[in-house]
Amino acid sequence: MDPFPESIAHELLANLVGDARVAYVILDDAGLVRERGGELAWFGLEDVALGEPVDERIEPLQGSLPTIGESDVLPRIELVPGRATDVHIGAHGDGAFLLFLDVTREADHDRRLQQKGNELSLMMRTLGVAVFEDVGGELRRLGLSPSWARALLGTDPRPDLAESFPFLENFLIDARATWELRGPRIAWSGPWMAEDGRGREWQLEATATRLEDGRKILAVQSLEHRYEERHRLLQMARTRSLDFDRLRREIDKKEALLHYIIHDLKGPLGTMVGSMSLIKDRELDPERARELLELGLEQARHQESMIRSILDAFSAEIESLQHFESEEARAPDLLSAVSRALDTYRLAYEQNRVGLELRASPDLPQSCKVVGEDSRLVRVLCNLLENALRVSPESGVVEVFAEPCDAGFRITVRDQGPGVPEQDREGLFARFARTGVWGGTAGLGLYFCRSTVEMWGGSIGYQPADPQGACFWFELPRAL
Repeated sequence: MDPFPESIAHELLANLVGDARVAYVILDDAGLVRERGGELAWFGLEDVALGEPVDERIEPLQGSLPTIGESDVLPRIELVPGRATDVHIGAHGDGAFLLFLDVTREADHDRRLQQKGNELSLMMRTLGVAVFEDVGGELRRLGLSPSWARALLGTDPRPDLAESFPFLENFLIDARATWELRGPRIAWSGPWMAEDGRGREWQLEATATRLEDGRKILAVQSLEHRYEERHRLLQMARTRSLDFDRLRREIDKKEALLHYIIHDLKGPLGTMVGSMSLIKDRELDPERARELLELGLEQARHQESMIRSILDAFSAEIESLQHFESEEARAPDLLSAVSRALDTYRLAYEQNRVGLELRASPDLPQSCKVVGEDSRLVRVLCNLLENALRVSPESGVVEVFAEPCDAGFRITVRDQGPGVPEQDREGLFARFARTGVWGGTAGLGLYFCRSTVEMWGGSIGYQPADPQGACFWFELPRAL
């Protein structure tokens, strides 16, 4: 590259940055090229010839040539498409010089910043934030204004915020003090209310900060957007909570239904096993043996029928979990349900040599109608009888008490087993509760009893028996 004349070296030193491309043309007083140099081809000026007029592409610049002692800059001119050029014009002897500096990289950077600025401005507007810059003590609006700013401040690019918002008058003193501090600093105004021309009130809050490049920024935000976002998040949380509750209820229904199926299949199986065991282990007369065989066969057929109907009944069972009767005419009879549950387990108790006795209070009325559903009431009783049988010692006795109570009627199943250890009592009715005393179950039996009884408006609990054993009780309201 040709050396630069000393007359324009100071201009190069002042403007040359890094590896920027540079070229120059010196003209005499007649406008003819007297000197040229630099990377003329980069700027499309390779045809500029000495002693000739300037190229037609820069001929219009001659009108900008300065008088003696003057200089000027024409920024961001594209002599070649896609290449930004700053053209510096100055006096040189009795003529003038044109200095061409490539600023394509800087122009691209500025465009990217402008694009990001536009995106940021749009985002701030969406968030309800109006941004102002302090320039020489005057606040100038930056970017697009949100609706509240247009309603309160109009379209003036340099609004008087202290006049529009008297609350800000003192805060602007703190803001300017913050702007004078070095390093990142932020000051908050706290919320205030402002009323627009239509009588609508806006709750606002201002933040003052100094950017890394030294710019002094004041951002004013409508808190309505913040509250709307908070409300949206709360609403979303409530919706998801409701969805979770619905899902949990559906899971509970399916788990309860699974327990029903297991229970219904185990009942006939226990009767069959009991009948076969009695025939095998005892000397029975032919008539008694035949009765037991018939009982076992009947239960086998019953189980087969249930297995065939499980899939058909599955969806209907789920829907029926929430169905129960509270009117006396259709409500289940408590003593009738107790009688059927005792009949179901009597043979199993006999096989295990455990006594099973019903002790009904003489104060009970002839009809003991309770809120509930008949088949599930029998299942609750069967669960308690099965648990009592599992823990009862040989020759022990399980007693079933039926009596009136304040809520309606109370059933208590008392066994002579070891009782429930104190450390296991708290979670005894929880789902999947498993203890050594109740080992061998799926951990759903007592949970099913609790959820079913409570669904009907009743209560259920445990207390240790005196001197030994366990008492499981539940109360159900009287059907009216």
